[in-house]
Amino acid sequence: MFEEFAAALQFPLYFGRNWAAFHDSLQDNRTTGGHNVLFISKAADLLSADEAERINGFFQEMTEFAQEYSSLNPGWKYWTVVLADSGANISLVQKRFA
Repeated sequence: MFEEFAAALQFPLYFGRNWAAFHDSLQDNRTTGGHNVLFISKAADLLSADEAERINGFFQEMTEFAQEYSSLNPGWKYWTVVLADSGANISLVQKRFA
C-alpha cells in the first residue's frame, strides 16, 4: 500500500514506507492554496487481513495532516480521496466505506 502512495504522490526514493514517513512526505509535497487529490486505485487493498489497522492509520494520518497543514496555511482548501477498484472488489469497497 505504501509503495502505491509513494508512486502516485511522487514521494522521494528514501520514503520509509510507514505512517510517519507518509506524514513527512505529504508535508514535503504539499501545495498551498490548492485542491489536492489522492487517488487509490486498488482500494480493496485497504481491506486486507489487517484492515482495521490500515484504514484507521490512513484516515488518522490524513486527518492529522489536514489539521496541521490548514492551521499553518490559512488559504489551503482540502484533500479529496478517491477510492477505486474493479470487479467484485467494488462492492467490498462500497460496503466498507459507504
